[in-house]
Amino acid sequence: MVYEVLLLDKFDWNGFKGKLYFSRYNDMNPALIFKTEDGIPILNFTVNAYDFYREYPFGDNRLIAVSRGMEAQGVVEALQEAGIVSEPAFSIYSELGEAVACELTDQVVDLLKAFGEYYV
Repeated sequence: MVYEVLLLDKFDWNGFKGKLYFSRYNDMNPALIFKTEDGIPILNFTVNAYDFYREYPFGDNRLIAVSRGMEAQGVVEALQEAGIVSEPAFSIYSELGEAVACELTDQVVDLLKAFGEYYV
């Protein structure tokens, strides 16, 4: 991952408590990472769906590909409840597995702008 921005220092998912970060994969596509309270990565909540980001470049769009894999059950719902993403817009199927496209909320975009992220 390129860098991290702390989105929530108290995030609860399926009984696990930790911290939620926005980050970037090495190719600069966006990522949401869930870590323990002491910073140990638990799971990437997003998939780096290359074809999706070619069609919906992040920065021009607020869409992120949230995983729907078996290991990520309940992630979309937990992110919605926490005010991170909106309702899923559509499903994505790629070599990296099933995901849904969700738009980041205004609150998250404003926080990311404060850290130098650019949005149209």
